[in-house]
Amino acid sequence: MNQKKSIPVSQLALYYSDRELFRKAKGGAFDKKLAKRGTREHARAGKSSNLIRAVFLTIIGFICYLLFKFS
Repeated sequence: MNQKKSIPVSQLALYYSDRELFRKAKGGAFDKKLAKRGTREHARAGKSSNLIRAVFLTIIGFICYLLFKFS
């Protein structure tokens, strides 16, 4: 059986930029604090508060009201 293992481009770039540091980190993150921060920011991306949603819905509703009233 032929098994293929995909390797992310970021891992290849890290390996070719500094092989010794890559080996010391065993392919993981060089700075654990920054890795945790990046994970947290990616998890938070795209989330908005209910207030922002309410404001956008109100604006869209008002625009629809004006379009139907004056058309």
